[in-house]
Amino acid sequence: MHIYKFKPYKTTKGMWTFKTPIKEFPHLPNRSEEDNALVAGIDVMLDTIARTLGKFELTFSSQPIEGNENNPYTMTLKWSHGNTTDKTKGGNYYIDMESELIGWLCPVLFDYFPVAPKFLYIVANPIK
Repeated sequence: MHIYKFKPYKTTKGMWTFKTPIKEFPHLPNRSEEDNALVAGIDVMLDTIARTLGKFELTFSSQPIEGNENNPYTMTLKWSHGNTTDKTKGGNYYIDMESELIGWLCPVLFDYFPVAPKFLYIVANPIK
């Protein structure tokens, strides 16, 4: 099971993005802010987290992340639709099981997973 972490932030243009965690995962391609943009519903989910936590770090995996059962800032995203294997086909949509918000994840998802997972497990922790 791979567990990834990154620190999303808003650019000066107000777009959520993240820096590719190259140091921790040297096999990942180093992408630009625009390539790593978190938009189309995912940004709304991140705004909700930021209103409560301020700056935060996201941990995500295709398997449940142990040790976070009592963390109120967890999300389970279920695959909704998209192309699960072809990164040239425009990304994948996921629905948050609790809020029922739908968000789009661009093909950068395939940098982390060879196939779009049926579930994404996400934990947010404040950065102190």
